[in-house]
Amino acid sequence: MDKTNLKLVKEYNILEDKKIAIWLNVASFIIMIPMFILFFGIAVIIQPIVQPLVFGVTQSIWTIIQPLIIFFLVIVVHEGIHGLFFKLFNPKGRVEFGLKGGFAYAVSEGSIYTKGQMNIIGMAPFVIISILFTLAYVCGFMSSVTYVMYAGLHGAMCIGDLWYLYLLTVKHRGVIYVEDTKQGITIYELLTKE
Repeated sequence: MDKTNLKLVKEYNILEDKKIAIWLNVASFIIMIPMFILFFGIAVIIQPIVQPLVFGVTQSIWTIIQPLIIFFLVIVVHEGIHGLFFKLFNPKGRVEFGLKGGFAYAVSEGSIYTKGQMNIIGMAPFVIISILFTLAYVCGFMSSVTYVMYAGLHGAMCIGDLWYLYLLTVKHRGVIYVEDTKQGITIYELLTKE
């Protein structure tokens, strides 16, 4: 779809709007608790937690480095999933990856997506990575504490994606189109029927 049939509704610029950036960072910490509760509940349903939640002094530098490596990999996979779904919905679109203003991103500038497509693009990493963490826990590759920590922290990191979901389903109802930009998202309405 090209922009000639679209009317600009609103641009959301996360990188230059300091209020939004601060709000998203604060909200990320706030939703961390519900995310921990969610994944703790899943862990209890899958397998009652037998081991107590014990936090002790680590005996190896690897126990400090390992979570950092895993979280770096989670961020790479998270953005890769966004990129995969951008390409799935627009095979001709160009996808870029990067880091700007402390935010990792995948973007397909110039590509226009429906609200439904953008919601799938936005929520796919949360759903897929949560399922992968849950499968790792079920298969015994993670302890319950590790599962709750990683899945909960990743869920909290998805605050930008959750905010976009809110914008597209609650704030901007109706038939809309969305362009993902390096700064945030741009929302359009259809001027004429195609």
